[in-house]
Amino acid sequence: MKTINRNILNYQKEGQILTASFCSTNKLSIQNACNLEEELYELIKREETSIYLDFTGIDFIDSSGFQALLSLYIDAKLKHIEFVILNANNQVRELFDLVKLNTVFDFKYK
Repeated sequence: MKTINRNILNYQKEGQILTASFCSTNKLSIQNACNLEEELYELIKREETSIYLDFTGIDFIDSSGFQALLSLYIDAKLKHIEFVILNANNQVRELFDLVKLNTVFDFKYK
């Protein structure tokens, strides 16, 4: 298992799954959505693996966060890369439901 530290995310790669987890934040908002998108876009361009975005500890997403997630999801799908939201709590799942993105993203729990 390999761990890489970045600005907004920490990464762990195990087999064909790259798990990205947020560091030092409990929200995905206008303050960090652009950084998230830049970091993960670079990985989507390089990787041929599944990307799991771990939402452990995240309790809020604003419209900029949803925009970034949707853009990343589309980029991943175009490259046939699985893009999964991991460990989203009930509050975050309700936000996905509210903006009607609950049927777009794949959700998993560990």
